Formats: sequence, structure tokens, C-alpha cells
Amino acid sequence: MDGGESLAQAVERELYEETGLEVRCEGLRGWVERIIPGFHYVILDFDVAVTGGLTPTPGGDALEASWVPLDRVPSLETVSGLVDFLRDHSVLG
Repeated sequence: MDGGESLAQAVERELYEETGLEVRCEGLRGWVERIIPGFHYVILDFDVAVTGGLTPTPGGDALEASWVPLDRVPSLETVSGLVDFLRDHSVLG
């Protein structure tokens, strides 16, 4: 987060920087902790509504940005625990 920035503003800015998508941050979907030696991450996941164009473009740290059908997500290479999180929070069936 940047100084003076709300959490919702940070979500919107980061998503724009990483994907080029303009969004409005909506409710908190859920959170998860990841603890590895020397680090403790608290990850907050939000629902967003796309308010601008629908074509994602990778930027920042992202190497790729694309829309993927939800039923394909489990077959993709993702960070550890993401698919379980999405299932636990009713994003994936």
C-alpha cells in the first residue's frame, strides 16, 4: 500500500498495474495466512467489478494476464493453496 491509500484503493491500483484492468473493489472474499521460514504473509482476497476495458495486459510483476474459465483453474500451475482457497470460498465448485 502507498501512504495515504485505503485498502480498496490499493487493490484497485495493484490490479491495474499488474493487469491493466480498471476495477472497483467490492467486498472481502476471504483471507489466508502463509507462514514460511522468516516470513509471515496475511493475504486478503477481494471481489472486484471490472469498470473499464475487458482485455488484460500483463504489467509490473505479471508475465501473463488472461481470462480463464473457472473450470480450468485447477489444471493451471498456481501458487500453493490457491485452488483450495477458491473452493473453500465458493469461487470454484
